Amino acid sequence: MLSLPDASHPESEAPGLLAAALSVTRLDTLWAADLRLDDGPGLPARLRGAWGQRLRLHAAEGSDEAEQALELFFPEKTAAPGFGGAPPPYRFAAAQGPAGLSVTLALIGFAGRWRQAAFDALIAALSEPPGLALRDRSGPSARLRLLRADWTRTEGIRPLPPGDRVVLEFATPLRIGPRDALGTRFSDVLVGLAERGRDIGPWIGLRFCPDLSTWRDRANQLRYDTKGLKPVVWESWSTRNGRDNAAGYLGRLVISGADGAVMALLAAGTILHAGRSPGKGCGRYHLTVT
Repeated sequence: MLSLPDASHPESEAPGLLAAALSVTRLDTLWAADLRLDDGPGLPARLRGAWGQRLRLHAAEGSDEAEQALELFFPEKTAAPGFGGAPPPYRFAAAQGPAGLSVTLALIGFAGRWRQAAFDALIAALSEPPGLALRDRSGPSARLRLLRADWTRTEGIRPLPPGDRVVLEFATPLRIGPRDALGTRFSDVLVGLAERGRDIGPWIGLRFCPDLSTWRDRANQLRYDTKGLKPVVWESWSTRNGRDNAAGYLGRLVISGADGAVMALLAAGTILHAGRSPGKGCGRYHLTVT
């Protein structure tokens, strides 16, 4: 099992340092549109599945880099995930527009070390047989035509200054509360981000040590306007649970009363994603202040 010792990593309770430590290696691709493709909430999970299968194939063909990436990004269910129990450090984003289908794979922190294997596997997964599942795992698949691929690396993210209203525009479903149900305790967004920042530490070289009780109290003091959110339900699939239903929210969540620390944690969340199932693309949002 690959591991990375973290004994020498600096410790901090400051969410601003967490945001600054979040380096990201990103592959942005554009593919010719396929009108048969279901680009609903389940698409990022299908992309992840196709990518994982291709990594597995490349590992079986003898690629040491692919084998290492597979072990770290898709650990055995009985093993501690990633470096020292950290969650998988990747995020998917996808959107279909007039120019075609845009797909982004973001590798967080040290995961960029395996960018070549990860990026090669993604492009092969979509362009070589059998291709991407057009609807769900039991439906037909198709090869896509690559139009453009570019990779970049960014070092940290700068928080926005506090404002009267902080807007989280969810591009993919926010999943909070009990599994497969719509939760209504929106303070969980902030507390969950603090916990995720703590867990991602081995991948970014920073041991973020939030006091979760303090963050719960802080989150409960904020005001949440949920009128811009709408519930969505879709069918999901996993190797552990098989076919299942998932529920979440799309749209605009407005938070009032945020201070600088909250803004820094929300900035980190634009990379880490909020709520459950971030590795399957859920909880991706854009952050603005009005």
